[in-house]
Amino acid sequence: MKIIYKNKVNFINLSYFCLNFKFNDMRHFFILLFICSIFTACNNRDNDTTITSISEEQKILPIRFSGEQNGEIIVRNFNYTGNKLTNITDKYSKTIFNYNNDLISNIKFLGIDNQREINFTYDNNGNLIKEISVEEEVIGTNTKRKIVTDITYTHNSSTITKNETAKYYTNDSFNGEDSSTTVFTLDSDKKIISKVRTSKSEHSNPDTYKTTTIYSYSHHNPSFKNIAGFKNIVYSSFIGLSLSGNIVSEEITQENSFQNVIVSSSTHKLIYENTFNKDNYPTKTIRYYSENNQKTKKAEVSIDYNK
Repeated sequence: MKIIYKNKVNFINLSYFCLNFKFNDMRHFFILLFICSIFTACNNRDNDTTITSISEEQKILPIRFSGEQNGEIIVRNFNYTGNKLTNITDKYSKTIFNYNNDLISNIKFLGIDNQREINFTYDNNGNLIKEISVEEEVIGTNTKRKIVTDITYTHNSSTITKNETAKYYTNDSFNGEDSSTTVFTLDSDKKIISKVRTSKSEHSNPDTYKTTTIYSYSHHNPSFKNIAGFKNIVYSSFIGLSLSGNIVSEEITQENSFQNVIVSSSTHKLIYENTFNKDNYPTKTIRYYSENNQKTKKAEVSIDYNK
């Protein structure tokens, strides 16, 4: 079956709350900062899904992200009840978070012409095991596009396997589906050190796409460290797996194959420069794209905290 919407990122994607700040690929960049909390907090996960008390350090929360989009400064405001995120707002959209105890059970994004809803299911240890999302976009006066995505997660001691199937619709008519598998590799502290994503297409050349990402970290605090529930959805489509705040670089290798023969490959790096406050949390993150010894600035985001 031919896939109509090959690039799901262009349609209310996992970074729907991130607009194209400054550069076209800035849509991914606030996700970078969303992960900040998760990858450090993830190290102390170990069956702890209930917060019994909040220390002074745990009360440090990001309240504002700012970046430039097409010459306009876009500000996203983060609102909380305690350390539970209730919503994110900007002049174009609102994202609403619902909790079951300290786990995020549902996220709703409301934009001008698009919306998305995600439901999460966890095991008894707070590990994310299932995710279902429905994304809708209105185009013009007569066209409505929809993507229904079903994801399952399998947890092992040193890996997490993510199996994803997306079905595509136009005006409720089925247009096709695609699928992918992503394997995350963890170190002894349960920090993600690499991911390998593989997807296949039956009727194309190349017919197999493989992307390998290797992560390097610093010792600093990630910006979202203290938001309740975020460490539990680190692998989700909402968060994605781009990093910032305590990441130094991502090395990304893309291989395209046809009938099990590699027909093309390329490698590039994303390099991060971070500025930190007295509490060791990032207040500014700049991302650079590096390939063939050429380094280009791609995005910049400033972060404010509640204290």
